[in-house]
Amino acid sequence: MLHCLTMNRVKNMSQRKDIESLIHKNERRLQKLKEQKAEYGLATPPHILTQIEDTEAEIELLHAELKQLDEKPPPDRGSEDRRPVWQIGIVALILVTLGWATFTFFISPPPSPPSPTPNPPTPTDQPSTEPTLKQQIGLDETVSGTLYFNEANEWLFTDGPATVNIIVDVGPYGDALLMLLDANKVEREYVDAQGGREERLVNYTIPDDSDYTILVRNTKNEQTDYTLTVESVQESRNIGLDETVSGTLYFDEGHEWLFTDGPAIVNIILDVGPNGNALLMLFDSSNVQREYVDAQNGREERLVNYTIPDDSEYTIFVRNAQNEQTNYTLTVETMSN
Repeated sequence: MLHCLTMNRVKNMSQRKDIESLIHKNERRLQKLKEQKAEYGLATPPHILTQIEDTEAEIELLHAELKQLDEKPPPDRGSEDRRPVWQIGIVALILVTLGWATFTFFISPPPSPPSPTPNPPTPTDQPSTEPTLKQQIGLDETVSGTLYFNEANEWLFTDGPATVNIIVDVGPYGDALLMLLDANKVEREYVDAQGGREERLVNYTIPDDSDYTILVRNTKNEQTDYTLTVESVQESRNIGLDETVSGTLYFDEGHEWLFTDGPAIVNIILDVGPNGNALLMLFDSSNVQREYVDAQNGREERLVNYTIPDDSEYTIFVRNAQNEQTNYTLTVETMSN
């Protein structure tokens, strides 16, 4: 019975630890989503709002499970009438121990000197869940590694200052999270898309050449092979009047296109295909947002009959609004009479 009680306690402790770990993970994810919402303000994309609602619901459900686990009644410890049996067993054990000690003292030969205790073997068959020693990754470089359950790898980046995309590819069946820490070990970014083969931190500015740490952690209970890439962000692309360009966007990624062919009255058309979803923004030369377009349905976002008053630099910004790759075309056409 004592064994059963111990097993129940261990099981409950394990369940509680798993639930608390999930709560912590979801709370961190919720914090990041709320930070993104604060940055967008009233222009927050719908997928971020949906993820906030889903994450809050998941946290509430996990807290309910934790409360239910705490309220489980303790297992039956047995009736009091069993105590005399335990007492008799203890007395019998003491008598047997004393008898054996007397026998070995008077009859058994003296024991030989004890042999030195060997050092315990180093466990090599189970991978550590602590981050491995830091390895180096440079700008525009791709590295690879293997992660086991809850294992993490750390990669040191010192090629700043730079504006970069950081991409972790875990293949079609893997799942991992991506974290970026500055030289003081302060977490700067946390990416867990929870879907697709890639985690992407896009258009991130590393301001200096201090030691930044990129941490990749496995979130599946099986081996995961991955590649990690740090790539330079391409400078603003140029688009002219009556020109069409194309590009590919990943999760939450954005592209900037520079237009300097004003003054002109134009239609700006973003086509993401039948399954894509993106938003379109226009900024003037002072980086003030002038237009925001998010139709939330259909294959196109259109800004029509817009007057660009001069030849200063206007920026057309295209951002992916779904958790998968999106191919697009962008057209700036003269408004016909």
